[in-house]
Order: sequence, then C-alpha cells, then structure tokens
Amino acid sequence: MYFKNIIGQDKIKKTIDEMCENMYVPHCQLFIDKIGYGGLGLALYFCLQLIYGKKNLERHILKGSDIKTLLQNPDLKFIYPIYSNKNKISSDYLKEWLFFIEKNVYGSYGDWLKEIGDENKEGIISVNEIENLQNQINLKSFFGGNKVILIWGLDKMNLSASNKILKLLEEPPKKTFFIMVAEDSLSLLPTIYSRCQTTYLKPIESSYIEEYLKKNNIEKIHVNSALGSLRNINTILNNDFFSNYEYLIIELLRLSFSSNKKKEDTIQLFDWVNKVSLMGNEKIKDFLYYSVDFFRSAFLVNYNLEKIAPFESSTNFNIKNLSPYINKGNFKKFVVLFETSQNYIQQNANKKMLLTEIVIKTKKLLSVSKN
Repeated sequence: MYFKNIIGQDKIKKTIDEMCENMYVPHCQLFIDKIGYGGLGLALYFCLQLIYGKKNLERHILKGSDIKTLLQNPDLKFIYPIYSNKNKISSDYLKEWLFFIEKNVYGSYGDWLKEIGDENKEGIISVNEIENLQNQINLKSFFGGNKVILIWGLDKMNLSASNKILKLLEEPPKKTFFIMVAEDSLSLLPTIYSRCQTTYLKPIESSYIEEYLKKNNIEKIHVNSALGSLRNINTILNNDFFSNYEYLIIELLRLSFSSNKKKEDTIQLFDWVNKVSLMGNEKIKDFLYYSVDFFRSAFLVNYNLEKIAPFESSTNFNIKNLSPYINKGNFKKFVVLFETSQNYIQQNANKKMLLTEIVIKTKKLLSVSKN
C-alpha cells in the first residue's frame, strides 16, 4: 500500500511529506479515522518515511520491494487489537497482519478480527502488550535510525494498558515515534489525547471516489453510496453486510409501526433485540452507523432531495414509503439516538439494554410530526 494508492486526503499527504522532510515530527501522531477514510494507509506511509527516509523509500519502491518486505523492519513495531489471551501479543499475528494490510488497508476492526478468528468476539489491546513494549522500547535502534511504533486501534486499548502507555508517551526515548490510529476519540483517555498531535480525517472527496469507481469498472455503486469511504465500497462489493443491515432496520421500523395494533409484534420487537445482541460489537456499531445513513436518506427523500440521498436498496425496499415519517421533528433525534448508541457500544455497554432503549425510542419517534 504505497502513498500513490491512498485515495484523496491530499492535504494530509502533503503535511506528512513536509514533516518528514524537515524532521519536524511530533513524537506522538494520532489519526482519527471513523469509517475507512484512509487512516491506516496514511499511518503506514508515515512510518515508512520515518524508518527509511523518503529518498530511500522511493529507491526501494523503484527496485520493486513489496509492502511486506518494507514493513518487516526490526525498528518498526505494530500493535493492534487481538482476542484477550495472556499468552498472545500482536507479534504472534504478524503474518496475518501483513496479509490484512496488503489486501484490505481500508478494513475495519471487525474485518481484522475475522482474519484471525471470530469477528463476533471483542478485540482489545491489553496491558501485556504495553509491558512487552516497555521491555523493548529502550533498546538501541537496529539500524541506528528512528524507531517507530504503529498502534492501530488505540480506542481498543483497555484502561490498564492506557494508563501504562501514558508513561511512555510522556517521556519517549530519543528518536522514537508513536503513530496511532483510532476510530472513536471519545473512548480515549483525555491524558493520552492531550499528548498527541491529532488529525481528524474527513470523507474522501467525491471526485476521487468517482475516479476510483470508473478506474475499477464498478458500475453498481453510486458515488453517494460510498459516503466518502473506500471501506463502504469494499463492503458493498465483497459481502452482504449492508443487505443484512437493511433487513434489520426495516424489520425494526415495520414492527415499531405494527406493534401499536398487534401485541404479538411487540414480542417480536424483543426477539429483534435478542437477535441483534448476538452480533459482535463491531457489527452492531456498523449497523448503527448504517442506520444513521438510512434515516438521512429517508429525510432527504421526504424533502425531494433524493438525488443526493446515499441510500441504494439491496432488498428492493422503496424508501419513499418510509420518508414521510422521517421529518424535521424527529430526524435529528434519530441521529442522536443511533450515534450515541455507537459510543456506548464502543464502551462495552450492555447490548440488550441499549437495543431495548433503541426499540422504545424508535416507536415514540416514528409518531412525531414534522412540527
């Protein structure tokens, strides 16, 4: 995954180039990348520049060095979420990690966890990981240059690990840099956040998305459906997650409408809660994020703005049937409900209680008029 393959994000690319060229690099750089705007790819390139220098890196590329070879440098260490296991740390999954980077650098935590096991389990960065880092970080650089630690999934670090890494961030060894990526800044300790230079990634510009779709002969996806994310495009192309999410949100809305008249549909709503709660945290977060865009599309269609609505049904659902019920009176409340729920899931809230609250509030919000 070289720099030229990172779609868009031109300002951030330029900033990375300038910082590395002038060696005006913060000891701790944090990228906040919510849904696959390119944070991991940018972080990887940042690391490679710090390890090799731009000219040497370009020389390696011209010689045909692949990403796996360049990343297997003893002065570059990776930390990422894995399943809780006292006997395992990130380096035990290095082979899988390099394969994941090569094929899906825009992938999610769920995509990565699926690569190493069961995506329905919760991945974390444990204190064992940071203790291992402490034992290595003061060793001399193998090649006498910079040492770089890339942490992907900083928001997956548990409290013990967060407190322990804080000491390393406060007083890092000379010529040691932390390049970190997180999806949810609200899940980070404020003391960690305050010690980082933070860059929030914005959605990839539509012109770059359109160019990417044309270059790869992808005709079934509209630019608006991508929502500025290569991850969304890959998800739509490679699996049926979106259609599953569409079925789930439609089922929730249908049962919410009908349960006022049919008691058995109220029971089915709680069956819906049980079904969704069995999904892994990452899938539930993706579903909630998808639902926000679903409501946004319905709202736009309601006000005759369907041309910019991102929704494209994979189940032949006609969103015009729903749009009259998503209006100025309830749209923002739906967005707040589902986005707030994402944050609670990130913090390991009780899934059944959270989903039950969504069911109850959805029923109420659907009855709200636009006034």
